[in-house]
Amino acid sequence: MPAAVRRSVRERAGVHMPLPGITPLAVAGLCLIIWLPLGVMVWSGVTGGRLPRLDARFWSLTLRTLAVAGGSAGLAALIGLPLGLALGRLRL
Repeated sequence: MPAAVRRSVRERAGVHMPLPGITPLAVAGLCLIIWLPLGVMVWSGVTGGRLPRLDARFWSLTLRTLAVAGGSAGLAALIGLPLGLALGRLRL
């Protein structure tokens, strides 16, 4: 079946192709760009903006920083992937 016929069949059936520029990965990346600086700001607030020393407190802050960054990335994925899927299916 030629591509034009397949496309018209899909259009009549109400199946819309996703927007070419909006992918779930792109939206997740944008959310990550937004959430990661927020995690860094939280880290700066926890450490007072200083570089910690290499002691037990340093490792505590490092683990806390990784937790904040990981949480931020996870939140970005939780928000961004469904949002990207929804936006990709919209017909604008």
